Amino acid sequence: MDISSSVGDIKLFAQTFEDSAATPSKVIRDPTLYEKFQTAAESLDVFSQKLASSRGTVNKLIEDESLYVNVNSASKNLSNLIEHIDSGKGVVGSLIKDEELSGELKSTLVGLNALIKDIKDHPNRYFKFSFF
Repeated sequence: MDISSSVGDIKLFAQTFEDSAATPSKVIRDPTLYEKFQTAAESLDVFSQKLASSRGTVNKLIEDESLYVNVNSASKNLSNLIEHIDSGKGVVGSLIKDEELSGELKSTLVGLNALIKDIKDHPNRYFKFSFF
């Protein structure tokens, strides 16, 4: 191994880095940018410490395997339900996929709303009250 060649490579690297406008050089030379990196690193460290010492939801998701299993199971069930609906199965799937059924239901609701309005506007047409 040629030591003088290695020293030359190191000098070349140092000179290139010195002359560079690359990010590491900017961070070293720009105190404001350095401070931002330092603040971000400190914030990340504080967050990590809080997370490690926490007993909250995020920590429980990380530490409690049964909670993960329950969330995973719920996610699978929801996925299956959505697949079932998306394939047009069941009442909700039929309402979403079957345009004819959806149209009939809308028509029925329009008629029902009209009937309810008429009952409110003219109750005597539908109800007879007699006290004797």
